[in-house]
Amino acid sequence: MEKLRLAYEHLMLKAFACKRGDYYFADADAYDGAANHLDETRTLILCALVNLKNNGADVERYIQRISSSQLLGAKEPCTLEVLNEVLEGMSDEGMV
Repeated sequence: MEKLRLAYEHLMLKAFACKRGDYYFADADAYDGAANHLDETRTLILCALVNLKNNGADVERYIQRISSSQLLGAKEPCTLEVLNEVLEGMSDEGMV
């Protein structure tokens, strides 16, 4: 879980060009309650990915992964596991 928390924090810091604590969501602690605030967390991660993409990062597959799970009638709805998968993938690739 710590790996995911740190991946989330690094994603937010990188995507929003801020320091830890500048925004309430730019902190690993904000990911602790992700399951209770799934819509908000999903939106924050998606916005962060779009910011990174706009700055030239190759994150389209992660955007697609989250976006496709949000579609009505999606085979797999966007769950905490989907978000964890995205964060873990980015961490494993050294993106965050």
